This record gives sequence, C-alpha cells and structure tokens, in this order.
Amino acid sequence: IQRVGLAVLAYMLFGSGLGHLAFFANDDDFRAILFWLILSVELNDIFAFTSGKVLGPLTGHRKLAPNTSPNKTLAGGLGALVLTTALAAVMGRFVWAGTALAAWPHLLVMGLMIAVLGQAGDLLLSAVKRDLGMKDFGHLFRGHGGLLDRFDSLMLVLPALFHYIGYVRGVGNGQIERIFSYTWF
Repeated sequence: IQRVGLAVLAYMLFGSGLGHLAFFANDDDFRAILFWLILSVELNDIFAFTSGKVLGPLTGHRKLAPNTSPNKTLAGGLGALVLTTALAAVMGRFVWAGTALAAWPHLLVMGLMIAVLGQAGDLLLSAVKRDLGMKDFGHLFRGHGGLLDRFDSLMLVLPALFHYIGYVRGVGNGQIERIFSYTWF
C-alpha cells in the first residue's frame, strides 16, 4: 500500500506539477514567463535560508515545522514571503507588461502564491522524505537534499500559477491547433 500510495503521489507531484512547465512552454512569451517563474521560486528558497540565518537569532530560532523540516525557521519563512513577493511583483511587471496581469494586485497575488506555495512544496516533500526515513532524495548535490530538492518548490507553484494566469490572461492562446505536432504543408 505504501508503494502504491507513493507512486500515485509521485505522479501527482512530478507528472502533474512539473508537467505544467510544458503548458507554459506553449505560450508566445514562454522564455520570459519560465525565467520569471523559475528565478522567483529558486530565490524564494535562498531568501528563506538567508532570512533564517540573519533574522533567526532575533526571533529565538522559532521553528516553522520542527518535525518535518527542523532547520526551517519562522523568520526564514516570513522573510522569504516578503522578499519573494516583492521580487516576483517587480520582475512580473516587465514580464506581463501590456496585459491585465501587469496590474499591481495581480502581481502581488502571484508573488504571494510563489512564496507560500514554494515553501509548502518544500515542506511537502520534506514530509515525504521523513515518512520514508530518507535524508536526501539523491547524492548528486551533496548537502542539498538531492536533485529533486532543487525542484520541489515548483511542484505546487506551477499548477496554481498556470490556472491563475490562464483565468486572467490565458496561456498559449492564439496558437495553431494541430492533431499532429508536425505539419506536412
């Protein structure tokens, strides 16, 4: 039962979550969108680490989720929330220029989604690792939790932002619909 449950969870997270990258790749502005998304999510992790180290001593190193991820602090989470929201909103202003998403309320909502869901995705996979009794998902990046830890924050962010952006602006609109991926004429 544990293996089947893990396989279903892995498909949902990796297949569906990371599969939304392909949906964004169908948009005319995919380079800017993917750069903005990946940079914002990865900097969210860096902001959490840095804020936790800098502000942690001031708050007594209060833990965010001590049983799941003992090194994550409340100061790191709040610092990442503020810094990531600001970064994603400012960068998003350039990415979404000329669309409805360039309005500050949309930019702030997307920044908050990246910050909150990025940390939630990280905590979700940390909980899976703890349940399986694993320290790291791999040894490619020693001390970093493995290769999958570089992408765990994207797994919840991508589907949520895809649907938000799709509702407000649309993703991949105006593309030629084809049955096959190659046209002969």
